[in-house]
Amino acid sequence: MTVVATGRQTQTMATEMTDEDTIRQVVERLQLKYPNFSRTNIEDAARSEFDVFSGRPVRAYVSILTERATLRQLTATGIATSTATATA
Repeated sequence: MTVVATGRQTQTMATEMTDEDTIRQVVERLQLKYPNFSRTNIEDAARSEFDVFSGRPVRAYVSILTERATLRQLTATGIATSTATATA
């Protein structure tokens, strides 16, 4: 559940995502942006990077942090092709 503070009021939004939802969204976004990466490599890297952030107290940024770290991991391991790294 997401809590949003607006002034003195706090609203609760029912937009809770599961860990699998987060990973799936990261994989889908990166696959669309970088079609030269294999889906398997993207998913493996995303799961690995997600595990780093999943235990943190602030969950609001886990998706974007996972996406950025996954892209760095793919690039650093040489999985990226010249086309993919040129668009990063």
